[in-house]
Amino acid sequence: MGQTNYWKFVALVAFAVFAAVSCWATVESLYLTLEDTDDVPKWILWVAVVGLFILTSYCTKVIVDSLNQNIFLENRGVRLTFGVLGVLVLWLCFSMPTNSHTFFYKKMAKNVASAELTELSNQIGAITNPDILKNKYDTEWRAFEQNVNTAYKNYVAEVNDYQKTGHGELAEEALCRVEDALGIPRGTMHRLTRVGSSQSEITKTIMHYQELKDSQLDGKKALHYGELENKLRNFEEENVKKKLLLADIDTTIRELDDNDIEKEPTLKKARKLIQRGYNIMGIEGNPKVYSSERLTNVTKVWGDYLGGKFSDKNYGLIYWILLSVLVDIAAFVFFSIAFKKD
Repeated sequence: MGQTNYWKFVALVAFAVFAAVSCWATVESLYLTLEDTDDVPKWILWVAVVGLFILTSYCTKVIVDSLNQNIFLENRGVRLTFGVLGVLVLWLCFSMPTNSHTFFYKKMAKNVASAELTELSNQIGAITNPDILKNKYDTEWRAFEQNVNTAYKNYVAEVNDYQKTGHGELAEEALCRVEDALGIPRGTMHRLTRVGSSQSEITKTIMHYQELKDSQLDGKKALHYGELENKLRNFEEENVKKKLLLADIDTTIRELDDNDIEKEPTLKKARKLIQRGYNIMGIEGNPKVYSSERLTNVTKVWGDYLGGKFSDKNYGLIYWILLSVLVDIAAFVFFSIAFKKD
């Protein structure tokens, strides 16, 4: 009898150890997921999680007892159903996913945050260079001008077509397409009231509309580069904020690599910096890297995993799922031993 009680005590201690690990992981996952809400104290999460884990452990013991034909039980089938449903709801849908999330987060958070900060730094660094902005406007203008001139060449070809010499309906439609390319209403360019069919008159018509086209282009160019000048005037003032952010990002990346600095406060700082950077750039995220913000949320991580957004080859979530399962199964086994009916 005394030896039996000794092994039950050992099993109870082992259960407490594995249960503590499991509950810690669940609390951490929930706390990360609820990071933006300050209304839930951590101790409340601990109380709720410990209670639910003990209930889950009891459900596993109910299953074991229901399958044990060496002991007498009333309503064996009902007990088995209760135990299975309890394990499915409390463990498969709650404890296991949150535990896996915490183990995964602790392993990947630093690398994910560093990668996202580095990519963000590169993006912000690019837009702090005024030459980048100038080249962007130059490229846009060249494309616009080429589109207009191509449309005008098509108009000239239509007017000069020896089979349809003159300014007929097709030529008028081609001229309208020039106005479309310029971004002005059709009919804006003054139409000649009389267009002859001789070569000299056709040449005169072509020159007339070319002057109008060039005049419109000059106006559009002035507006386009006027907008650039306005942006350049504000560029240095905006760059001050961006350069300060870049300095903060560089400091945070170094802190993440420093093993002597506590990681969780630095990771929170990193997530705030990332959000600031995205706000400055007017974007919601970067598809090139996995999101640090999503990594903190258990439902988003599992949704992304099941949706194929990251693979086990690159991230290895499956290994943390297996670890979570092993920790919980060990706790359940020791619980059943500790409270086994003699």
